[in-house]
Amino acid sequence: MKILAILQNDTTCTQENFDLEYDAITAYEDRFLETKTKLQRRLNSLEKPKQEVTVIKEASDKCNRKFKLPELELKQFNGNIKEWLQWWGQYKKIHEDLDIVDDDKFQYLIQSTLKGSPARQLVESFPPSGKNYEEAVKCLKQRFGRDDLLIEVYIRDLLSVVINNANPQGQKYSVVKLYDTLEGQL
Repeated sequence: MKILAILQNDTTCTQENFDLEYDAITAYEDRFLETKTKLQRRLNSLEKPKQEVTVIKEASDKCNRKFKLPELELKQFNGNIKEWLQWWGQYKKIHEDLDIVDDDKFQYLIQSTLKGSPARQLVESFPPSGKNYEEAVKCLKQRFGRDDLLIEVYIRDLLSVVINNANPQGQKYSVVKLYDTLEGQL
């Protein structure tokens, strides 16, 4: 009541000033409600993936094993292209684990490369932070995990086995060992 009385006695407050102030307040409220709605939609869209991850985790937690598997030792990659598939098959589990933050993944990446190897040198060329993790993995894949290089290496090994077996002075494989070697390379 006191505020109303003060405003009525103020000669500088006109109906035009009241209307301008009312329009400004209404515009502000409209912007506020619009922003609040956008924010609520954004929050709702971010909550959905978390629910899916929780459901997957709960489902996997329900599958309790009756036995305990031995811990796997993290294999160290030395930069040999022939060892890439085996190493990446193991490390990929860490790479795709959503519960591990990128900073920790980078430390695992360093630990899973052999000290002094080309792979370690490549990884250590990046400052060890979560921001650089994806880039380091991308560079490793480009250097050692390219399909064309892997195919070339395995074809050379196959040719070497065939040439050695055909050469009278070369190492001879029994039929079973030759088959196993060829099958392993394919």
